[in-house]
Amino acid sequence: GATTLMAPVLQIDAIRRVRSVPVRCVQVDNGPHLYLAGRGMVPTHNSTLGLDFLRSCSIKHQMASVIFSLEMSKSEIVMRLLSAEAKIKLSDMRSGRMSDDDWTRLARRMSEISEAPLYIDDSPNLTMMEIRAKARRLSQKAGLKLIVVDYMQLMTSGKKYESRQQEVSDFSRSLKLMAKELDVPVVAISQLNRGPEQRTDKRPMISDLRESGCLTANTRILRADNGAEVTFGELMRTGERPLVWSLDERKRMVARPMTNVFPSGHKEVFKLRLASGREVEATANHPFMTFDGWTPLGELKVGDRLAVPRRVPEPVHTQRLPDDEVILLAHMIGDGSCVKRQPIRYASIDEQNLAAVSKAAQHFGVTAIRDEYAAARVTTLRLPAPYRLTHGKRNPIAAWLDRLGLFGKRSYEKFVPYEIFALPKDQIALFLRHLWATDGSIRW
Repeated sequence: GATTLMAPVLQIDAIRRVRSVPVRCVQVDNGPHLYLAGRGMVPTHNSTLGLDFLRSCSIKHQMASVIFSLEMSKSEIVMRLLSAEAKIKLSDMRSGRMSDDDWTRLARRMSEISEAPLYIDDSPNLTMMEIRAKARRLSQKAGLKLIVVDYMQLMTSGKKYESRQQEVSDFSRSLKLMAKELDVPVVAISQLNRGPEQRTDKRPMISDLRESGCLTANTRILRADNGAEVTFGELMRTGERPLVWSLDERKRMVARPMTNVFPSGHKEVFKLRLASGREVEATANHPFMTFDGWTPLGELKVGDRLAVPRRVPEPVHTQRLPDDEVILLAHMIGDGSCVKRQPIRYASIDEQNLAAVSKAAQHFGVTAIRDEYAAARVTTLRLPAPYRLTHGKRNPIAAWLDRLGLFGKRSYEKFVPYEIFALPKDQIALFLRHLWATDGSIRW
């Protein structure tokens, strides 16, 4: 929802039969009836369904319609319309792999689509007042016959509400009033929450239209592909949708592709802190796993027990490093000094640690020089370059630490590089063994 990058090419992996109601056409012939969806039927695949309504109204029957798209851009909507009308795979259009027959079909349909009285508004952060004003103008200008809003949770009001549910309810009420005022059917598309995931029967229900909760943009998650940490804000800016850790039907951690990251405006958030010190910021309706199943944050009480991973699985794609690099990195983070314009040093009182660093430094061709400081009862290892340093020629250990983002960092600025999180389990254990051989503590 919040990026302008092209969506990845999707391929069908499997098709299986599911229990559902028969597919059927719906004719809206009852003016006072404002809802198409009811307890027995909630349309899904909403954006596609909304575009099909628009195609039928404006392209097939030449009646004016408008879509207020807060999720897809105008170019994305047009591409989907062209794909559907010309019967060309959307992936082929995006990649440019179109045959001569595809181009011929597209050319035949282009004029009909371009002349259709179909209006697209992809303005971001639309308010209900703006939608009503634009719909009134179009109704007077073109005799509007259909309005589609995609989708309701991305609308903004500019007002302050006690909860997001109240704000969305106000949107729903305003849309119904607009439909009555203009005498035009309004299709208000809404995103489903995680309700179906928590039931054996996956068919959607009316209660699934409520929002599923939000996390803040600075919330960190672990990538399942390479083990690195990434924030929702970074994913929103880059448009990347990596593999992340999710839960399967048996509540086991599995790697699944993230489907979407999008902004939902400014909301009231709460900081949840566990006895272990772990913290997370989320909205009141964000669900957490408890003994009684998924429970919104707003319903949790002090003393409730939440599920957390017992362990994090190994990344899907691990990347080994030489053992000497893993060992030296652990010791340099713990007791090393690599500030700028100073010799690279390592200090310890433990002979095994000093021996491990001396051996690991040889991987870079560096011979450690030992300096004894009896008064301080500590031994320092200098790790000089094995050659004369000139312009453009650096100490190999300094250059290596620079690539990892650690060179020049003082003790309180050091961090564990993301390359460590991509290591296989045996090297993670090797890193932790040598990291905890230095001094330090765990603080949440």
